[in-house]
Amino acid sequence: MSAIHLELSNTTEIFFDLEATGLARTSHVTQIAAVRGEEQFNQYILPKVQITPVAAQVTGIHVEGTRMFHHGEEVYPIHFSCSSCQILDLNHTAALFKNIVGSDYFAHDALTDALALQTLYSACHASLEAKILSTFCLKYCADSRTRSKAIQANLPSLQHLVCEKVLSKNMGRNIASSGLCFDHLKVVYKRQGYVGLSNVFAEKYQNKCRVTSSQKIVQSLSHYFCKGTI
Repeated sequence: MSAIHLELSNTTEIFFDLEATGLARTSHVTQIAAVRGEEQFNQYILPKVQITPVAAQVTGIHVEGTRMFHHGEEVYPIHFSCSSCQILDLNHTAALFKNIVGSDYFAHDALTDALALQTLYSACHASLEAKILSTFCLKYCADSRTRSKAIQANLPSLQHLVCEKVLSKNMGRNIASSGLCFDHLKVVYKRQGYVGLSNVFAEKYQNKCRVTSSQKIVQSLSHYFCKGTI
């Protein structure tokens, strides 16, 4: 985000943290907390997937039927169908907190972690540049969610291309996130061949290539389709 278009005087500093069923990309959120000044938000969420033994041990959260417990005390979660997330590893927060603030805190509780992040941020006296790099708008969140759903829907159809080394894993994710699946690529190649793939990948979206302008990627896919595997 450009500093020219960002006015920090109109922003709100919110520190948040999540706990989840594990570290997999398909993990579900079990607790979300946020802190804004003196205001606090803390909510438990009943996951639709099983909490891994390691996650249960680390967070102290476990589920019995439809009941949820945190360190042995019953809590009252909400049901949230969109609680799947990509997990950000914050295991080093506790070490940073001790080194900078000079004290310990109980990690892996979302509210405690959010409060620790707030304290850590204040102690670091972040520069304007650092604040800008850590600031994002709601549209960014919405776009990230849309991209994640597109990857989840389209990547399975491209997985065999990754396994056969036609595409790298990252390129497979880029193609999937652009809204394209294997059938789309197959149709484009049948209709327009190499040029069609090149045009679809390089078409502009928000001043960026939809996928890539690399002709090496297009050549790899064209060679795959040319072999008569479609």
